[in-house]
Amino acid sequence: MKDFLFRKFLGIFKQKSLFHFLALCAIGGVAFVGFLLSNKTRQTFIFYGMKTGTSRTEERMLLKYPSEEMQVKQYVEEAVFGPRSPDSAPLFAHGTRLLSLLYRDGVVYINLSEDAAFPVVTEDMETTAVSMSAARARSFATLDEGLKRNFPFVKQIVFFIEGHSMEIS
Repeated sequence: MKDFLFRKFLGIFKQKSLFHFLALCAIGGVAFVGFLLSNKTRQTFIFYGMKTGTSRTEERMLLKYPSEEMQVKQYVEEAVFGPRSPDSAPLFAHGTRLLSLLYRDGVVYINLSEDAAFPVVTEDMETTAVSMSAARARSFATLDEGLKRNFPFVKQIVFFIEGHSMEIS
């Protein structure tokens, strides 16, 4: 009886389609377990096209940290660093750095270097004083939106440039 069952079992694996299906399931299972065991989380970043100015999203796998503050800090550093796509414009001028970040009771306090005061203008924008101010406000509003989208525990964001409060209009 054992021999009969063993031959039946081997007969099933001789069917190529079933064998391929089971192999694919095994590979998928291993990949899924690897993902669950990895110390990464998927984050969505919002940037704008260089020529059109339309919003674009990028997905990145970032390390998971035990503290919410460290997760938010890593996200802000990545957003300040800029997009990976050469067709997307950075949110902030080259050289902008995160000087400090503090998270308390749903409020994130972000202090950026003075380079953040200089707006990044895409080709679709005019370079008047009003549009420069709008470009700067768009950068901060986009970072605000990205943080709230990725971190539901963030209720409010307060921006500073070199320690001076920044109003988003």
